[in-house]
Amino acid sequence: MDDQLARMVGDRVRFHRTAARLTKTVVAGLVGITPDYLYQIERGQKVPTIAVLTQLAHVLRVEPGDLLSGGRPARKRPLSSTATDAIYRAMTTPSQRAAEPSSLSAWQRDVRRAWQVWQSSPHRYSELAQDLPDLVATSEAAIRGTDGATLRQAQAVTADLYGLLRTVTKRLGRVDLSLLAADRAIRAAEHADDPVRQAGARWNLAQVLLADGRAEEAETVAMQAVDDLQDLVRRSQPDAIALSGALLLIAAVAAVRAGQVWTGRDRLRQAAPLAEQEGERNTCWTAFGPTNVAMYAVSLEVESGEAVEGLRLAQNVDHDRSPSIERRVAFLLDQAKHRQAVRVERIEQGIADFYRRFELTAEKAELIRTGVLRKFEGQQADARAGAARAEKRQAQLADERQKLLQAHYAGHIPGDLLGAEMNRLTRALAEAEVELKASRATTTEVEATLSAALVAASHCHRAYLTTEPGIRRQINQGFFAKMYIDHDGCVESVELNEPFTTLLSPVLHRATTTHQTVTATAQTAGDEIEEPTTRVRTYAAFRTVGDTSGEYRDAHHATTERETAPQSVTLFPLLTVCIRPTWWAQ
Repeated sequence: MDDQLARMVGDRVRFHRTAARLTKTVVAGLVGITPDYLYQIERGQKVPTIAVLTQLAHVLRVEPGDLLSGGRPARKRPLSSTATDAIYRAMTTPSQRAAEPSSLSAWQRDVRRAWQVWQSSPHRYSELAQDLPDLVATSEAAIRGTDGATLRQAQAVTADLYGLLRTVTKRLGRVDLSLLAADRAIRAAEHADDPVRQAGARWNLAQVLLADGRAEEAETVAMQAVDDLQDLVRRSQPDAIALSGALLLIAAVAAVRAGQVWTGRDRLRQAAPLAEQEGERNTCWTAFGPTNVAMYAVSLEVESGEAVEGLRLAQNVDHDRSPSIERRVAFLLDQAKHRQAVRVERIEQGIADFYRRFELTAEKAELIRTGVLRKFEGQQADARAGAARAEKRQAQLADERQKLLQAHYAGHIPGDLLGAEMNRLTRALAEAEVELKASRATTTEVEATLSAALVAASHCHRAYLTTEPGIRRQINQGFFAKMYIDHDGCVESVELNEPFTTLLSPVLHRATTTHQTVTATAQTAGDEIEEPTTRVRTYAAFRTVGDTSGEYRDAHHATTERETAPQSVTLFPLLTVCIRPTWWAQ
């Protein structure tokens, strides 16, 4: 791993997260990773994948390049398309030759129809691609050709049109055009002298600011609009009440993103009775009503890091009642993303629960230690004989290699045969060296390794819960080669690493529980103690160490059959493995 890159990315992620006033739990939940993983990224211990880096940039509302360098990179212009280019030209270079609408009411129907397509059609992008530039041109012509009360009506329709352009261009990735459209909607609503549309236009502006990472500005705009509507709200004007509720919802999200979680929840509570009072009311196309309030309740909990509570609330939301397909799709996508985040949290909890069951009791650990040392002492004589054999084998191999070289120099052995034979001898010498090293193990070395392993297995649950996040992965890797997790996040089964594979094996367990030395011919209750014919087996560790009857079962049918001859457990290669200083040796 490139340590310099890891530290640089970690520093930039931490900088932008703290600048946004977001906790690690919130950011990790939104990205779909664990808080532990985010902790390792910020500490420079991990380099995130491209997918994670991109998602981090999205959540922190920065460009991916901002997380890869100390300087702030230039903002990239989103990829253009035929539709966005046409909208851009219509908004920035209006045609002077555009025809006026046949009638103001017909043009108003066209804008209303465009909004209905946007909120209800699954093919809304393709259906509106050609219509929107023409509607923009028509609006300019309509404003030029009218005056008085008719002009105010035309400005009101223009405000509705630019509200639609705001949301379409935002979805197309053109924040610049979205901001321009929101500003024009405000100007048109002011010229129309329509306070409800003015508030609706500010709702659109708050949406753009929120999408651009400017939560505090979005909150200010929304709450000023709420204040401006209070006179109409006191007179029980339905549209003003509904729009006030919609503005409170957007202000609630802005407050949470600005770090004011309880302020956001208070605003949600203020909006809820307004929704109950007016029902499903799509004023200024804001989709405000009880359904939208329920959706925002889910969003607020997720944004504040309470993804589990958010998904619990989501189960009671009938999203099909929302008049906006865009709102429904966004709601379902957020649910899918945060279900993944919750799954990660459940997996972490499942692993912690597994360690609680897996952890050895003091009595069990002492039983294993006593049995292993007894077995080790019983194998000492065999070890000394093995050491003598290994030394003799080393001498024979060294002599054979010398003779092979002499024959080659004499021209009796070709080069290709020499290479093959040398490879064979090198492998054989390495094997003899391993056997010799294992056979020379002292009781002190074995007991030190054994004690370290048993201490680890006796305190793994507490260590996993209390250690810093960066060590937890080392704990998992120290114990297990593989862990199998079910859909609920529970550990179904594991494959242990050495020395735990042998220390917690069925053969050794039966040997220690009966206090007998395990050999190929040992007898327990009249039965031969031998390695099961299924040599490669995945055991559910909590069943293995927790079953005092000595009977073992395969976990979840995860068994691979491989016929082998009966064997006893050989401890010398196992217990002389050098356990590197990790969490259990600290």
